[in-house]
Amino acid sequence: MRRRDLLSGLSGVILAASVRHGSGFAQAMLPTVAVLRVSKAESGAALNRVLRRALTELGQEDGRTLRLVEYFEERVERLPDVAAEIVRAQPNAIVALGLPAVRALREATPSIPIVAVTSFPVELGLVPTLARPGGNLSGVTIFTEELNVKRLALLRELMPDARRLAALRDPAAAPAEHLRSLREAAQELRVTFDVIDASQPEDIAPAFRRAREAGFEAVNVLASPMFNGVSGIIATAAAQARLPTICQWREMTEAGCVMSYGPSYLETLRVVAKQLDRVLRGTRIADLPFEQPTKFELVINLKAAKAIGLDIPPMLLLRADEVIE
Repeated sequence: MRRRDLLSGLSGVILAASVRHGSGFAQAMLPTVAVLRVSKAESGAALNRVLRRALTELGQEDGRTLRLVEYFEERVERLPDVAAEIVRAQPNAIVALGLPAVRALREATPSIPIVAVTSFPVELGLVPTLARPGGNLSGVTIFTEELNVKRLALLRELMPDARRLAALRDPAAAPAEHLRSLREAAQELRVTFDVIDASQPEDIAPAFRRAREAGFEAVNVLASPMFNGVSGIIATAAAQARLPTICQWREMTEAGCVMSYGPSYLETLRVVAKQLDRVLRGTRIADLPFEQPTKFELVINLKAAKAIGLDIPPMLLLRADEVIE
């Protein structure tokens, strides 16, 4: 039998087998994409549905054109083990949501393409430039420092008489050396400012209590994938301490934070989906520049504000892109 005829015959057998055995066999032939985020499975799953929606808009559907395998880990210190597990599975590409996940995966593999949502990729030496990242990492970078400063200013607008403002920080997501701009902004606003750390979910409520006991009047919740995954814990702790909060994502305001200002999560993951789609279709990730959000939204939760006896200034309400009542 000629080689061409043999291959033709084999392809017919494979096609017949895929029909007989159903989706299990077919899925084994699909490109695999691992998704890693720092969160509990139940909270991370809700946000990963946004990624699935963005992929579907591009014609990429789990179980039909690709296979998504989701990984969730609450503890940053366990991320290297999870990253090693992902690399052993040899996916075609990886989506990494948040700086801690990116760092763990970048150390675990120099070759598997990583499409990320992260901060400080150049400053931390993960890529040489945003325009030409090279290597195996690209995606979306958030203006973390600028947004943290902007949110501090919005917090002061929310409470113009406040004199003591705090920031809640996840050390794994916000390196200490990048807090200088926040401290400088606090000086310009003429407010006393300090940073309170929470490295894991159970640290959050005590952190808010310490802030209240120290006399702080509001809290700027700095960007962190761990914080994103426990929005309800943050909202509850803030309400119990009667401290207004401003967060990054609108989903955190929907969960009970008073305000949020930042990029749209859906728009951000649409960029991730677009880059992932290009990688799966053969584009080298080294040739894809990092992209940055262009749309930012201010969302205010009136119900959360009223629950702690806070009146939102009318001018701030007028500027809001959405008011949750």
